[in-house]
Amino acid sequence: MDAAFISRQYFSPYFGIHYGAGLGLAVVRGKILRTSAVCDRATGQCQVQIAQAGNQCGGAGQAACTEANLAASQGPGDQPGNGRRFEETSIPGAIPIINLLFGLDFPIPDAKGLEFRIEGGFYDAFFLGGTAGYVF
Repeated sequence: MDAAFISRQYFSPYFGIHYGAGLGLAVVRGKILRTSAVCDRATGQCQVQIAQAGNQCGGAGQAACTEANLAASQGPGDQPGNGRRFEETSIPGAIPIINLLFGLDFPIPDAKGLEFRIEGGFYDAFFLGGTAGYVF
């Protein structure tokens, strides 16, 4: 959940800006499962490889691992060269949300309700984008 405050300022019928900021909090529910990959340094290729009693997958020339393979490998810890799926415990229970926004507005007076926008900012990562909107 987050709350943002955005203000608009139009300088002419054809041009305006919008800007704002917000804060929030994201609650992480459930668990995050992780499986380590084995990487070949010569080729730079990485793939999940699981080897259990009579059950191998993900290696060169082998079929990709299925959900059943990953679930069967689940357990504590991870071993080099033999991935295991395990619960990631380093994820915090809550993550702050911070957003900043700035954009240019280009309303089309001849087409009432039509507006084009270019905007950028930060919403837990930097972004840049464009949009068209129509209000009727």
